[in-house]
Amino acid sequence: MPQSITEEGVENTVTSIGSTAFKNSKITGVTLPSTIRTIGEEAFYKCENMSKFVIPEGVTEIGSSAFQNMTKLTTIDIPESMVYLDEYLFYNCTALRSVTGAENINNRYVCFRQMSGPYIARRLV
Repeated sequence: MPQSITEEGVENTVTSIGSTAFKNSKITGVTLPSTIRTIGEEAFYKCENMSKFVIPEGVTEIGSSAFQNMTKLTTIDIPESMVYLDEYLFYNCTALRSVTGAENINNRYVCFRQMSGPYIARRLV
């Protein structure tokens, strides 16, 4: 994904991933540029082929259900810039076993409670 897009001679910085941008996509991975600040609702909903996701530093807002039903997602890295995550962000991410960088999240119990697996419950609560 590019950091900027030029349209009609004007360069525009890419700062957000729109709602449902990759919903139900068959993508296996994506590298988000450091310019991203927001990820929209259901942006990666049911991207079942992705196993790892890195949220770039600087992201401050992620819409509800952005990663819901990513059933192969095993690892997620959360930047220090994040302090709040939506309650259904990781809903039905049944393979998720490693979450790093969640120390600043104020509502860890709420946003991770719908996930299966004893690892998550012990590690984050």
